[in-house]
Amino acid sequence: MTVLKTIFSLAALFILGCIYAQSDSLSGRIFYKYSLDDTLKTDSLEKEKISLSSGISTENIRKKGVIYRGVKINADSGTGVISGLNLELEGNISDSISVEAYLSDEQLAISEEGSTESFSDIEKIYIQFRHPNFITRVGDFRTEKKAGQFGDIEKEMSGALLVLKRNRGSVSGYISAESSKSTSFTSRGSEGISGPYVLLSSSDTKEEIVSGSETVYLNGKKLTGGVDYYIDYESSELFFKHGYHITSNDIITADFRYLESDYKKLVYGFDAEDRIMNNKLGFKTGFYREEEDRDKPLNYDLNDSVVSVLESDRDDHVFISGAEFMPGKGKYDLLPDSVHFIYTGAGGGDYNVRFTYFETVGEYDISYDSLGAAYYVYDPVNGGDYLPLVKIKAPGSYSRFHTITDYHDEFFKAEAELAVSSTNDNTFYSDDLKFKGYGDREKFSINSIDSRVGKFEMNAQRKHFNKELVLPTRKSEVRKENEIETGSYSDNFGMTEYSGGIVHYFRDNSISGYTLRQSDYGKNISEYSQNFYTRGDFAPYHYSGSVSLSKLDEDSVSTDKFYGDLYSGYRTEKFRSGLFFKNIITNSESASEYIKTDKKNISAEIGIKRTEKADIFFRSEFEKINLLNDGSETENLRRYINTAQIRSRISSILNSEIFWSRSDNVFRSADSSDTKFDQLNFKLNFNDRDRYRIFAEYETERTVYFPKVRTFYKVAEGTGSYTYNNGEYFYDDFGNYDYYVSASDRSKELNGVKLDIKSYFDFEDRQSNDNILYYLSRIDIEQDLKISEKTSGEKIYDLIFLNLSEFQTDSTVAGTIESRTGLYFMKKSSNSYEYRFNYIKNRFSEYSNYSDNSLLKEHMIAYKNISGKVTNFSRGKYSENERVSIGDIKTDDIAKKYVSYGIKYNFNRNSFVSGEFEYGNENEKIRKIVSDSYRISVSLNVVIVSGWILRLGFDAVEVVSENSLPYSMNSGYGTGWSYKWNLSSDYKYNDSVRANLVYTGRYLSSDPKPFHELKAEVIMDL
Repeated sequence: MTVLKTIFSLAALFILGCIYAQSDSLSGRIFYKYSLDDTLKTDSLEKEKISLSSGISTENIRKKGVIYRGVKINADSGTGVISGLNLELEGNISDSISVEAYLSDEQLAISEEGSTESFSDIEKIYIQFRHPNFITRVGDFRTEKKAGQFGDIEKEMSGALLVLKRNRGSVSGYISAESSKSTSFTSRGSEGISGPYVLLSSSDTKEEIVSGSETVYLNGKKLTGGVDYYIDYESSELFFKHGYHITSNDIITADFRYLESDYKKLVYGFDAEDRIMNNKLGFKTGFYREEEDRDKPLNYDLNDSVVSVLESDRDDHVFISGAEFMPGKGKYDLLPDSVHFIYTGAGGGDYNVRFTYFETVGEYDISYDSLGAAYYVYDPVNGGDYLPLVKIKAPGSYSRFHTITDYHDEFFKAEAELAVSSTNDNTFYSDDLKFKGYGDREKFSINSIDSRVGKFEMNAQRKHFNKELVLPTRKSEVRKENEIETGSYSDNFGMTEYSGGIVHYFRDNSISGYTLRQSDYGKNISEYSQNFYTRGDFAPYHYSGSVSLSKLDEDSVSTDKFYGDLYSGYRTEKFRSGLFFKNIITNSESASEYIKTDKKNISAEIGIKRTEKADIFFRSEFEKINLLNDGSETENLRRYINTAQIRSRISSILNSEIFWSRSDNVFRSADSSDTKFDQLNFKLNFNDRDRYRIFAEYETERTVYFPKVRTFYKVAEGTGSYTYNNGEYFYDDFGNYDYYVSASDRSKELNGVKLDIKSYFDFEDRQSNDNILYYLSRIDIEQDLKISEKTSGEKIYDLIFLNLSEFQTDSTVAGTIESRTGLYFMKKSSNSYEYRFNYIKNRFSEYSNYSDNSLLKEHMIAYKNISGKVTNFSRGKYSENERVSIGDIKTDDIAKKYVSYGIKYNFNRNSFVSGEFEYGNENEKIRKIVSDSYRISVSLNVVIVSGWILRLGFDAVEVVSENSLPYSMNSGYGTGWSYKWNLSSDYKYNDSVRANLVYTGRYLSSDPKPFHELKAEVIMDL
């Protein structure tokens, strides 16, 4: 990545130089310049208009950005180089070549209107040149190929891309360095649960997902991110948005990439396509390879002994010695047996040794020295939990070659496809490129001439692939409802499929067809199916229908399935309606058991668009499932689903949307429980000239809830998130415990409500001071209110109608009441006043073994005086915060009270001095710990001369307590005095170049010695 950043920087400067040399016609034009207002204390951006007296023409090029370089000296890590780059370019550099660029090494993207762009825009970092005959791009890009059934590739990459075009053909090549892995995750839905669904990696672990790399399917239908679902990439959790009723029969599939950190990875490949013979014959060929750089591991040093182990071991991971020979510089020495190690202290031995936790089979125990540093002691009698070994993953590779050829003329079409792939879990063990995976497909069709009775097409197809064929994306869609679900056959068996059919086209708007298919999975599974379908569109009427019969033989079990559906609809510009019927009958028979299910589904929908500003949609659905087992037939499930949506744009300043949905599941079996899913969502948005704004959203929900259980487990020292002390777990970045979350098997019915109101009123000021209304018109009001509650209680109407006295009781699973009020008086006058009140009440009980309840009340009053260019500002703040947590994770009851007063005096527009004093009292009631804290903060910002700014800041905190303090008290400060300070200076050389010098330091009560850091930067605004 450092190399790429250097390339980006040089390329950006080169491009700018070329553009500058070619153009000088922009004198007096207005542009936007983005500059860091204060690089020390804020990441916010100040936008200002600038006029160029001479320089770059914007008739063809639009550009903006910041670039800086500097050095950093740190008391812990020593000296290093720091750099930053943010550049945007777009335009033509010649009649036939255009350039686009977005270069950045920080998450910084601001639009012309000053609003932050979406993450998808932020993460596109590239330089691209486009010509009618070629495209070249360096940086982030997406390669997307759609070809046949084995040739799909969709990957986000960072590297270089070249595309050459000529007539109907093209050749592209790409190379990328990455450290992520592609996988596919499939799961069945939980009845009425919209999320979260945890997406697991290929090793069934939860990993951080690469943002934007996912493709999500529900029952084979591709969904749209942000519209149909959203993903928490860090926790790998998938949530479906309202409008999706997830059932236990739904199949959820997600293809995604997740981060790995074992080896640097190289990805490269090429694709070529062309059409000849008057466009009748075409081909596509591609090669794709990703390989981990076996010489560049990220988590350990590669020495000759490690290489030897990796070369001789065929597994995808190995255990190697954790000892590194460092004569006179290590912490351990070998015992006389030349096998075991003894701790000698820093610089007292010849070895540095890494240890790994092995429960019950280790030989070493962990201990700590007087400074709290961990070391390991060999115990030959009792053993221990650690061994001087390190588990490492061997570097692997994946390759794939794919080609597809097609021919078509007026009456004949043919297509052939071939794919081979290879995988190697240890490239040290073998470098041979052996294509063990294999798949091929052939298809042809014959058309008749178009006549009065329409046109007919006959087709036949063969498809085969073996279990070793591994592709970047899934090789086939999730099984549809008219097909029999054969489980994970594609992972365990090879598959061969023969199919054929006839299709009838009539007047280009009506079609019917028949398909026959025979499939074999491995040696023991075979499937036979036939399907008839028809559909037509005779505006305003349209229809579709299908009948499918399939049979699956698997060892001694035989399954028959009948599927039939019929849809009839009417559609005009302002009205649409439809009626849908579906019936699925499945018979499964073995020597000892016969099971039959009969599923019927009928639904109706109506949509009305009354005007351009309003439309209404309603859908009602009924589903019934009968079960026949051992000769007795029973009704197993009835499901009722109703959905309604109303959208209206009432006027230019008012619009609204209402969404309602209800799903009732009524079971008949004795070991099941009925479930209900209700959802009502209402949105209202009012905006009058930005002076009067109201946004309101209300939502209710009823669903089924499975409590979560957080389970802790021990990990290697220094690799966990928690430490264990006196029977409880406390957060510690260098702890030796971590946890995983699982769902309990005990479900509860859950009712939920959400309310979100945002309002702002800027009353028009009266001009004459003749009564009290003059002062009332100078009061502006801002109010935000958020209420959410999920409860298993029975008082549903109190919940729906927001009876706050019944909120956050013992039955609450999760609930928040948050209110933020702001009053502004004389806001536009030289003397103005401000009052703010924040109220946040939160209860969290989603974990069956942990709950958390907190309340925050905070008052703030401020006074501002403006006299010419001088602004004086003072404020006082008082806050109360109480938190109670109960569980086997940690238990505490902390009450916090803080009062503070701050003042700021401006000498001029850019020079000021400010100070703040704060007193706090915290009381941990369970452990009976009481602490008092005192904090004083002073800052100075002075303009020495024009363009030269000096800043100084100092914080001092004293915590007084008779007890040792847990991390959750006093913002992590320990007892005694703690200090933080900073000194910085900015010097503006001209409108484009400035320099920045920053010195920061700290000396906390827990630090063994002071910490210092010095940074120097040169920043250029482009």
